[in-house]
Amino acid sequence: NINDEDDDDDDDAATMILAGKAASSLSSLAAYDLHNEKCTGSLFVHFCAEHLGGKVEMIEKDLWRIRQEKPREVVGDKCPFVHRFVDYDEYDWETESFKVIETECIPAELWASMTESCGAPPNSIWGKMSPKKSETLGRACCWLSVRV
Repeated sequence: NINDEDDDDDDDAATMILAGKAASSLSSLAAYDLHNEKCTGSLFVHFCAEHLGGKVEMIEKDLWRIRQEKPREVVGDKCPFVHRFVDYDEYDWETESFKVIETECIPAELWASMTESCGAPPNSIWGKMSPKKSETLGRACCWLSVRV
């Protein structure tokens, strides 16, 4: 979606919102292309739009649940949110079902960077995450803003 903002300072400013699985692959490309075209504005990326209805409050609660259930796991190792989709090109005749592909909603390197920017140092564990840091990370999963 591209929406014009009512911004008196810059009539050409726009907001672009990317959500779902395409967000991780398109966010850097979109920012690069918009920059090259001399566009200004913001690119908002919602990485977990398909997880728990994409609601930030639910993402925050789920991160807190992960903190309680996996206190010794390293926060920045991998994104705990998984994107599942059905590959209708691959049918398994034995199980009579299509192949389900699972990938992390946020790629590992980006997840590690996001966790650090939210206050979790490298190698920190979920059990040491404060409620404030969990909330900040939840918001980053839902509304990562990039100026273009």
